[in-house]
Amino acid sequence: MVTPAGVSLGPMLVGFALNTILYGVVVTQTLVYFSCYKSDGRWVKLFVAVLFTLDTLNVVLEFIYLYHTLIINFGETSALLTANWVFSTVPATTGVTSALVQLFFAWRINILKQGRLVIFSIAVLAVAGMLSGIGASIAVNVVPTFTEFHKFESIVIVWLSASAADNILITITLVRSLREHRTGFADTDHIIKKIIRGFCSPSTWRAAFNSSA
Repeated sequence: MVTPAGVSLGPMLVGFALNTILYGVVVTQTLVYFSCYKSDGRWVKLFVAVLFTLDTLNVVLEFIYLYHTLIINFGETSALLTANWVFSTVPATTGVTSALVQLFFAWRINILKQGRLVIFSIAVLAVAGMLSGIGASIAVNVVPTFTEFHKFESIVIVWLSASAADNILITITLVRSLREHRTGFADTDHIIKKIIRGFCSPSTWRAAFNSSA
């Protein structure tokens, strides 16, 4: 039997569960980073800390919204049909987090001396995704009823498309660059292969998946 909760919050609950699992990977990676890379510059450490804080905030806000809607307002149909300010913050935090990561990769790709057109494209897509995410948050506050979300679907499409396209472009560029830097020495090439696999791992794509959580 289809219920209002199943239609409006069912996919969101599944997305939150998957997002929380991937968040565990982020926690592990953050702990490993601060334990093993103590010589990194202060700004890089601050950057990682900011990303971890935003990621944590995103998970906490999603939990608060689902708990408030499904537990505190259990049985209240009106709560299942409208979004509140907590829900509206998720697109903005997700968009900002994704953009920061993508701009960081643009900087790293610049160091690898890749084409400026590629770097410019990555930066433009990152900013477009961030602004669209913030715009989606504003739109949710203006039109909080789920059944009327189609009124601003264009900005959501731009947000998700820009973020996904940027992640794909970054991955292709980095993988191609690493392949070009193979040395022919087995040990070095093995390390390069491990890095390439890391770029294609689920945790690297978390920003894209997080957008739909």
